Amino acid sequence: NYDFLKQLLKQQDGRFQYEWHNSGESQPQKKIATFRHLPEYQWIVVSSSYVKEIFSPLKTFNKILAVVLILIFLLSVGITYFIAVYITKNLDSFMDKFEQGADGDLSVRMEIQTSDEFGRLSRHFNSFMDQLEKDNEKIKLEIQKNMDIQLALVENELKLKGIFDQSFQYAAILSSSGVLEELNKAGREFAGEAHEKSLYKQFHKIHWWQHDSDVQQLIEQSVKKASSGDFVRFETTAISNNEEIKYIDISIKPVFNIEGDVALIIAEARDITDYKQAAQEKKQMAVQLEKSQRMEAIGTLAGGIAHDFNNILSGILGYSQLVELSLDNPAKAKQHIAQIIIGTQRAASLIQQILTFSRQTENEKQALALYHVVKEALKLLRSSIPSTIGINENIVARAKIVADPTQMHQIVMNLCTNAYHAMGESGGILSIQLLEVDILHDKDFLEQKVAKGRYLKFEVSDTGSGMDKKILLKAFDPYFTTKEIGKGTGLGLALVYGIVEDHGGFIKVDSTMGKGTSFYVFLPIVEPDRDLTSVMEEEQVITGGTEKIMFVDDEENLRLIAREFLEDYGYKVSIFEDGAKAFEAFEKDVDCFDLIVTDMTMPKLTGFEFSRKVLKLRQNMPIILCTGYSEILSKEDVLSLGVQRYVQKPLANNELAVLIRDILDDN
Repeated sequence: NYDFLKQLLKQQDGRFQYEWHNSGESQPQKKIATFRHLPEYQWIVVSSSYVKEIFSPLKTFNKILAVVLILIFLLSVGITYFIAVYITKNLDSFMDKFEQGADGDLSVRMEIQTSDEFGRLSRHFNSFMDQLEKDNEKIKLEIQKNMDIQLALVENELKLKGIFDQSFQYAAILSSSGVLEELNKAGREFAGEAHEKSLYKQFHKIHWWQHDSDVQQLIEQSVKKASSGDFVRFETTAISNNEEIKYIDISIKPVFNIEGDVALIIAEARDITDYKQAAQEKKQMAVQLEKSQRMEAIGTLAGGIAHDFNNILSGILGYSQLVELSLDNPAKAKQHIAQIIIGTQRAASLIQQILTFSRQTENEKQALALYHVVKEALKLLRSSIPSTIGINENIVARAKIVADPTQMHQIVMNLCTNAYHAMGESGGILSIQLLEVDILHDKDFLEQKVAKGRYLKFEVSDTGSGMDKKILLKAFDPYFTTKEIGKGTGLGLALVYGIVEDHGGFIKVDSTMGKGTSFYVFLPIVEPDRDLTSVMEEEQVITGGTEKIMFVDDEENLRLIAREFLEDYGYKVSIFEDGAKAFEAFEKDVDCFDLIVTDMTMPKLTGFEFSRKVLKLRQNMPIILCTGYSEILSKEDVLSLGVQRYVQKPLANNELAVLIRDILDDN
């Protein structure tokens, strides 16, 4: 009861009597409680017994004594003294054991082995102390176990905290609803003073994402996905404590509890700004590498190109003089004029090849017949290769690949240029093959496995000096070259390897010192969706008209030729020497002309700007824009303006007439 506990807590050590009311009994009974405070466990150990049980032997004795007193009065004093001493001794011994047990000595035991009440009480006491000692040992073990567990938990928490804080990545712990609860050391340093203000806010609303609302929305959506159990990873930007925009790679992932529900969310991010900048620099270096290599190749071919071009001009000049001498013989003059036309077409083709090879636009992959690229490249090479070097061709494959024409041109030029440089002045044989092969299993020159399939095999072999294994392993390294200073940058083979790898192909090399080298380029073939049949181009029929045409060009000869030719076919032609004058005439009457033919590069106003101004006044005005070469504008740029045709100079008169008629008929 309450009084018992109050007395127990107040006194803590000792013994006292109290009344105890058992269930089912009408009157309470007196009991004696002996107790001891154990401060190391913060326990109070109590032992209690009924007073009547303790003193029941005394009552029995009193009954016997009363009978004995009646029978033996004379012995009463002695017997009474003897019995009193005996009983008192046992009780004192019993109470001493209780006090020792209450003081914490649980090993104490009663030594009375009689069969009377003291004997039974001592046996109960000993059983009680045995059980108490066992329970005490169990309690000690449990306490020690709990202390060990608590210590392990503290150590584990310190370890996890250390790992969390020592990570170089920004790490955040979010609640299942997306509230930021904790940020590691790297994250705190990135956030700076905004860290404290960010805690216990929705993750998408913290300082990191305040620079861009789209990024905020992306983070919010990603946290929602993680809350539903999905793993999310992406690249985005974040604003640092010094207000710098950083590129980061972030992952947001859920952590599940035993029931399978999302308990919390872990967000980890790393700064990839340097990686992004390095990638951009690498891309720029690759562009510079490609430009440098192109210039190297153009420089190598310059002499041959000049030789070829001078031969063409000499032929045009010679046949022009023959025409003058043959004016009285129209048939012969017509033959000479035909040769002049062929010469101009050859010159135009040569210029187009040079422009194609030297263009600096982004790579444009398309279905490409490598056969044509190889043939065109060989036309350029023939004029620059020394006469001491013979060329063997076996270009038979007609299959297509997905490739950028300019880069394929570079592969051919680089490998062939290296081959004839390897043979030098002593000469030799340059062999070029283009075949179709099936590859089931193979490896590239670095012994890496390649995918099986059908490939175009482009082979360039020479009979030059060859390479040993040490040089061969470095052959594709940038800036590594065995050529003399001024005869190469060492970029060619590195560029070839990069292009081939980008196109899903691979390279093999065979070389023997003193016997030559063979390069094998394998490029995956594109299987045709349907059979392709060659169609012969029908001869174009020129028909004239009566429409009014504006012709704009800063070259007087071209203006005069165009006017005479088109007027012969019935057109009314007005010519202008620059875009500014042409626009003044057009502005006076926007419906005066039916079609405009304009050059691209002109003084005062370019053809592109002239076309833009014209189309603002008359949106559906048919325009043909001609160009010799433009580094700035692409065909797509021009056509997107609204120009109907974008053509390359030189344009033959009959081709121009057919083009004009087609456009006018369509409009």
